[in-house]
Amino acid sequence: MSYSNISKYYTVVGIFNLISSLCFAIGFSILIINTVKKNKTVKEQFPKSNDYNHE
Repeated sequence: MSYSNISKYYTVVGIFNLISSLCFAIGFSILIINTVKKNKTVKEQFPKSNDYNHE
């Protein structure tokens, strides 16, 4: 195999790697954002009751 063929393969693999890493970063950030939003809405969903203290 000549150097130009190997160089083409590395270019294709590099572009594919860039696209896949961008997709992973976007998906991971969406997951983090949704998790943080869900924790906030779950706390707001259940209001504190007045009869919680049983002393």
